[in-house]
Amino acid sequence: MASQEFQDAITSEVRRTSAQATFEFLDTTASADTSLSSTNQETQVSRLAEINNARDYNTLKYITLEHNYFALNGSSHLTPKTSETIPYLVGYLSNSISDSTGTFDASDVPTIHCGFTTDHSSIGLSFEFDKEYPTQIEIIYYDKNGNVLKDDTLTNNDSTFVYGGRIANYRAIDIKFLKTRNPYRRVRMYSLIFGIIKQWKDKDFLEFELTRNTNIVDEEIPISELVIKVDNLSREFNIVNPSGVYEFLQSKQLLKVKLGVYLNDSDVEYVNMGNYYLSDWQTDGITATLTADDKLSFITKTFSVASNTTKTLKQWAIDILTDSGYTDYDIDDSLANITVTTRFDAMDSITLLKKIALASNTLLYVDVNDKVVFKKLPTTKEGEIEFANMYKEPKISLDPVTNQVSVEVWSYGVSEDARTKVLVHNYEADEEIFTKEYKDNPFITTQAIATNVGNYILDLLSNRLEYNLDWRQNP
Repeated sequence: MASQEFQDAITSEVRRTSAQATFEFLDTTASADTSLSSTNQETQVSRLAEINNARDYNTLKYITLEHNYFALNGSSHLTPKTSETIPYLVGYLSNSISDSTGTFDASDVPTIHCGFTTDHSSIGLSFEFDKEYPTQIEIIYYDKNGNVLKDDTLTNNDSTFVYGGRIANYRAIDIKFLKTRNPYRRVRMYSLIFGIIKQWKDKDFLEFELTRNTNIVDEEIPISELVIKVDNLSREFNIVNPSGVYEFLQSKQLLKVKLGVYLNDSDVEYVNMGNYYLSDWQTDGITATLTADDKLSFITKTFSVASNTTKTLKQWAIDILTDSGYTDYDIDDSLANITVTTRFDAMDSITLLKKIALASNTLLYVDVNDKVVFKKLPTTKEGEIEFANMYKEPKISLDPVTNQVSVEVWSYGVSEDARTKVLVHNYEADEEIFTKEYKDNPFITTQAIATNVGNYILDLLSNRLEYNLDWRQNP
């Protein structure tokens, strides 16, 4: 849920927005098994436990005692007590402060220790710091007997830092922060990930296009799509690069997307824009283009019913989704009030879900929480699109006239010509008739259901104005 600060900033006449896309190649068992400790005392406001597998979070710049750190420009916030519940991440904050060269004293090096109860393997580690990030880090892996498996000292880091390289059967990790970007600084760490997170933000994108789809009469399958183009001069997406990420890419690889707004000159609050799954990736050597779709596009199974079966539309939807391997859904309760007795031969499961949406007068889509949703179209408005939020005047056109809807009543084994057709219309006498037909829907099995569907669609299609808008949205 976005904060009030976000709502104020996103609706401001002048705003600065941000975008973020993230790939994850993770060992989730390691984050669940680890026990974090700090061998160097943390500050009293530090929240070390928050950094474990922290991926979806927002942060603020908090006031701490460091030389030339707290600027009186309104960008800093009072540091919360550990007893306070807040919607922002504090993370790890070291008690030690670096010297005039940014180096920590050898006897006072901030160190995070990760202990595990079983062996783990991963392809690296990912870190997230604030803008005062450490520029020299030592990472030491140990086996179950305390022997050193790997000891690397890393330099030229950034605030978002990925340490690559496969490591197997480690039982403990020490992360030592040796030097900071600027002198007299503490270490602020927001996230520690056991694996690789590849993230792009703002200027990393050569192109960023997110299309969220739905269809109020569900004539088409409403699949949402993400297309991003990024710089590939580092050759990360070249198949011949042994240190790149290309070898880890695979169909259905999860790609998370956020959009954000600057609350001030430095703090950004992001909101989730959903999960997308890699469907295609191409590179010309200079750039890499990644295409990802929502989970509806990956429903490839078929579903059939051999004999007459009676269920509510809600249960039909649950059974088809479960058969396709999806257990995360949000189905409008109105579907539980429509009982359907039907049978049908093998049909694409995604097509069947679309037909359930049509039969129940609901929208079908995947929401930003990655749930498959059947939802009634809201009857009240939640806001207005004003000229002040438009980049140019809208283009307005008229849809073709529809003054009659024909809805076929399904009957298994009966030819299409012999099936009952329910006609719903609003034309006047002597008016030319323009008919929209809906047929072959195994969930429209009675004249009552067909009439309800026909009236609903006719009412929607009577709103003929079509708007093409280019406007400043609120994500």
